[in-house]
Amino acid sequence: MPTAEHALEVDSVLKKLLKGPKTRKQLGVTRYKLGKLMADKLVKSAGEVKPKGSTHRRAVTYELMAKGKRRAEKLAAS
Repeated sequence: MPTAEHALEVDSVLKKLLKGPKTRKQLGVTRYKLGKLMADKLVKSAGEVKPKGSTHRRAVTYELMAKGKRRAEKLAAS
């Protein structure tokens, strides 16, 4: 059962994503939390980015799905 604290965390992630795709590090959430948002159909994986000239592990970018976008817009309006 979601708590009020959990709902606030989810809402803050959705508001950040409203401005465009972000990496997990930019969102400041764990991969498990993002996995839950993906399972809830609020967030989708958008692809991978790799820093130029780097051999580092690729960072996955995330963006909102339709349901998440509607919720984030509703939160931003209020």
